[in-house]
Amino acid sequence: MELVEKCLLDGEIKKKDVDEVVVVGGSTRIPKVQRLVEEFFVGKTVCKNMNGDEAVAFGAAILAAKLSGNNDNAVWDTVLQDVTPFSLGIEVDDDHEKCYMLVIIPRNTSVPASKKKIVNSRKGSTLVTISVYQGEDNKVKDNILLGRFDLGGLTPGVNGKSQLEVCFKIDANGILHVSAQEISTGQTKSITITRN
Repeated sequence: MELVEKCLLDGEIKKKDVDEVVVVGGSTRIPKVQRLVEEFFVGKTVCKNMNGDEAVAFGAAILAAKLSGNNDNAVWDTVLQDVTPFSLGIEVDDDHEKCYMLVIIPRNTSVPASKKKIVNSRKGSTLVTISVYQGEDNKVKDNILLGRFDLGGLTPGVNGKSQLEVCFKIDANGILHVSAQEISTGQTKSITITRN
């Protein structure tokens, strides 16, 4: 039920504003899940008028048709958004050298997406490691490491730090491209991460 609460929070919807509850996929065959959902949404019964497996397959078919360039009006009139299911970010240090995850692309962002953030290197450092994570926890150790790369030969500024622009791009196929560029020199390194 924690996932249901997160879903409502992300959609900025209150329980009382939900008109109808529909479960799809495996949940349609689990009475315990249906009961928990009905208890959560007090006074609402789970809609069982549709085939849950067909609903999932139908959504996948529409997405495939859109990605393949199908020109059928029925396909294009259907609103279907692919979103990133988890927040994506990088490991950064604060001034006390404590590591945390800086979110670049928050979960539920529509795909394709592109976001940038400016970060600083450690004082006096000429090399920075960009570690890419997915997850919702502030602590990097509780998130999933997706990949990392090094950007070396940095030229620290007056304060002893280099400014870097980190860019995350997710294409329509869900492939994540991460790049880091030193702002003063334009030097760039990148990594491409595909879903497993």
